[in-house]
Amino acid sequence: MKQFIETGKIVAPFGIKGEVKIYPWSDTPEDLATLSRLYIKGGSQLMVVESAKVHKGMVIAKFQGISTVEEAEKLRNFVVYLNREDISLPKGVYFYTDLIGISVIDADSGEEYGKLSDIFKGGSGEIYTIKRDNGKEFMLPVIPETIISTDIDKGILKVRLLKGLLDDEN
Repeated sequence: MKQFIETGKIVAPFGIKGEVKIYPWSDTPEDLATLSRLYIKGGSQLMVVESAKVHKGMVIAKFQGISTVEEAEKLRNFVVYLNREDISLPKGVYFYTDLIGISVIDADSGEEYGKLSDIFKGGSGEIYTIKRDNGKEFMLPVIPETIISTDIDKGILKVRLLKGLLDDEN
C-alpha cells in the first residue's frame, strides 16, 4: 500500500497572503480541510497547514513559510498528498487507491468476476466498475446486498451479484 496518497491539486494562489486554492480529490473538501499536514513532491516535502477552509467546493489553505502571493504561485500545479498514518478511516471505509485492482469474487461460489477498475459516484451512492478477463466491464452498486466483505491485505472483494448485472446472464 502506498504511504502517501494523492488527495488534490494546488490550482492557484488565493488572495495576497500566501494562501493557495486546492482542488480536492477526496470525498468532500471538508475532509481535506481538516488535515494539519499535507505533502508535495510525491510525499517527500512536508507542508504544515496553518489554516484551511472550504470555499466554493475548493480548499483554501495557508502553509507555514508561505506568506506572499509570489511564494504561493510557485506551488501552482503541485499534487497534494496525505500520509495514510495521519488518517483514521471508519470501519468499512477504504482509500480508493487501495481498492483499485483488487480481485472481485463471488462470495458463494468463489468464481472470480474480474478486477475492480474504477469507482465513481452515482445518483444514490458509489458504483464500482469491474473489468472482466474478457475485457468487458460491468457496474456494481456499492450496497450491503452486493458487497459482502473487503480484505485489502489479501486483495479480495467478495460480492453477491444482483440478477441481471452480467450481460451473459439470462
